[in-house]
Amino acid sequence: MVQFNSKQVWKSIVGDQGPQWESWAQDFVDRYPDVLRDIELIKRFEEKGRAGMYPSRVGIVFFTTNTGQNLPVGIMVSHHEGDGVFLYHKDYLASDGIALSARMPKREEPIALFPKLGMEREPNMMTFIANRGTESWNAFLQAISLGQIYPDDMVELQKEQAQKKKDQHSPKLRHVYSDYAEFQRLLTFGRDIPGAFWVMDIDLDPEVERKHNEAVHRAATAGRNVLSGAQPKLSGICTKNNNYYPARFDEITRMVQPSTHIFKIGSRESKNQPTIIAEFLAMEATRALIPDDEVEEGKIVELTLSNDMKIPALALTRFDRLPNGGRRHFTEMTELLGLTSENKYEGSYWYMAKVLNPEGEIKGPRYEQTKLLFRRIVAGLMVGNFDNHFKNFAVFNDTRTLTPNYDIQATDMFGGKKTALWIKDNRVEDQNILSATLVRLGVEMGITFEDMRTIFDAFKKVLPAAEERVKNAKIDEHIIEESAVDPIRKELGDNIAARFQKWERRCDFNSAIDAAKKEWGARAQNGIDILPPFKAPLYRQFAPERLGAEKLILSKSGQEPYDGIPNEIFSNVASASR
Repeated sequence: MVQFNSKQVWKSIVGDQGPQWESWAQDFVDRYPDVLRDIELIKRFEEKGRAGMYPSRVGIVFFTTNTGQNLPVGIMVSHHEGDGVFLYHKDYLASDGIALSARMPKREEPIALFPKLGMEREPNMMTFIANRGTESWNAFLQAISLGQIYPDDMVELQKEQAQKKKDQHSPKLRHVYSDYAEFQRLLTFGRDIPGAFWVMDIDLDPEVERKHNEAVHRAATAGRNVLSGAQPKLSGICTKNNNYYPARFDEITRMVQPSTHIFKIGSRESKNQPTIIAEFLAMEATRALIPDDEVEEGKIVELTLSNDMKIPALALTRFDRLPNGGRRHFTEMTELLGLTSENKYEGSYWYMAKVLNPEGEIKGPRYEQTKLLFRRIVAGLMVGNFDNHFKNFAVFNDTRTLTPNYDIQATDMFGGKKTALWIKDNRVEDQNILSATLVRLGVEMGITFEDMRTIFDAFKKVLPAAEERVKNAKIDEHIIEESAVDPIRKELGDNIAARFQKWERRCDFNSAIDAAKKEWGARAQNGIDILPPFKAPLYRQFAPERLGAEKLILSKSGQEPYDGIPNEIFSNVASASR
């Protein structure tokens, strides 16, 4: 019989279902003996640390509803020779619970994650593992805890990742990001992953817990200024007394305290934190630029480490965690598009518009979400956020609406001045963005010309409010001195209006819209020179008689990397508890 070492934890999660799931886990072993032919390795894991490079592991996947109920979903298994598989539980299949991922549909047959099982590997299965797991800084901390790398490797591997292309990475770095290493980390550290799904490792290892807590403290006290996915982030907790501290691994794994915040930390100089200052001010500016939108809640706080040392951090309230202990599930655009984290810069902004509005409608709720996405992209560029890649946009699964706006970084202040994704057919340098460039982006995303006119007029009117918001944003001087904030406050505030003026240096937005409307209207009426993904909204505006005449949206076998998102991941989350 499979021995679950954490009986009390298990019972607190599944209640009376515990014995049933122990029996079912054994049934899985009996049905698929090749997957766990040496299941005893799991029992010996605490004693020997690792069984070769890849110890066998078993994890149960759960879903937490928005009322706080934990529903067992299925079992994930990794084998020491490099196999991996996921299997839904029959009770979850019979429920109206949502699918684990757009690329992991509900079905009775096991889903192969790796090819050694005698089953063909499923396409895009890594999209769940790679997108729900961690990347860069946190991935290295977890790799240290599991013995995948040594603590002294971390700094050099970070530098290598930042400076070298993927095909030039060393074997050690390739190992950290190998499919199986990522799977191992998800099984071990999957309790607190984004969204409402999570993974319980049935064999908690105290040594891994100890190593991880030590690695977090060591890395936090030696923080460094980094950008993009390499930015140091920690899950953490805010107490009732407003004391902020990183969540200990054992608190999360033993369900003592769920994390309430994500903390971003900057440089080791305690009074000079340019990256977190710039991000906080960019968030405040965005609130003024899109006043009817929701930006994630955040403020700069003192983060208390394990030795009572305090460092400045940007505390971001988790929008996927609810006050009653429930969770609200969301999915990032990378996963919806079938991409992994390493592909988050590969593609065009309009790919996301097709996820939100696949039929190219020009009115209704899906179109309104597409308009909001367009406004977020433009506002991001206005505050200098040139790191708006696919992972920085996500959709709530219960409403098919965008999550609050998050990861709003003024990267232009630190050297990043090229769009993260493509407009037309390439990434665009900041200096080359004009009004016509952004109108072209609107066309690609299916925004009507009249709505573009309204959007850019509205941006122009709120520029003073955005500058004022940056000027008056409160940062506690006891945490970061105003002398460190003032230069960033001035630069970011000045850049917002200056960038909008620069966009209009050749022609204003109304003129650019008029020219584009004339050009694209003629194309639509003649039915020529329009890529299929852009046809539907243009035909709806200029040639509605053409709508039924041809296939307007290409499948994945054509030119467009989008083949529709299964409805079963968008079932009502609340209904999963019924």
